[in-house]
Amino acid sequence: MPAKNIVAIGYFVAFVAMFFWLAYPLSTEDTAISAVLGGLLAWVSYSDSTSRRIPNVAVALIAATGALATYYLESDTLLSRLYISIIFFVCMFYIHFISNRIAKSGTFGMGDIKLVAASLFWLGPHAMVSAAISALALGLGFILLMVMARRRKLRDPIPFGPFIAMSVWGYWLLKISP
Repeated sequence: MPAKNIVAIGYFVAFVAMFFWLAYPLSTEDTAISAVLGGLLAWVSYSDSTSRRIPNVAVALIAATGALATYYLESDTLLSRLYISIIFFVCMFYIHFISNRIAKSGTFGMGDIKLVAASLFWLGPHAMVSAAISALALGLGFILLMVMARRRKLRDPIPFGPFIAMSVWGYWLLKISP
């Protein structure tokens, strides 16, 4: 991905974060927790955009800090989010495996699947479904714009991590806003 696309994605994420931060005043704890998630998601976005890989360390940190945030903010939902995250990962692993056998080309990478499973700790299942649909819409919009601008072909792979990160970040900020 060209460097100016990475910069554009970074500016978009920063704009959305600033908008929500200014529009919805948050407590100090929520701001600190949100900063941790935002930093980890920015790392994932940059890494996926430049090298097409999402570091396992980043995904583990997202899951661990999400579990801590869930315990701190909604302790009664921690176990259910753990179960749902594991079930989601196993189901998506098999879908990934089968689609690679049928299509002979990658659809979603394992990093994307792990990122969504880890983000379930932060958002919960209902908001994560909405975030996933938003990520798909953002990715499709990006592809269509790039195809219309003749900058890429329809079948060219794109890093999907930044779109997941933008959606998770936006839904997290909506979730904690008063």
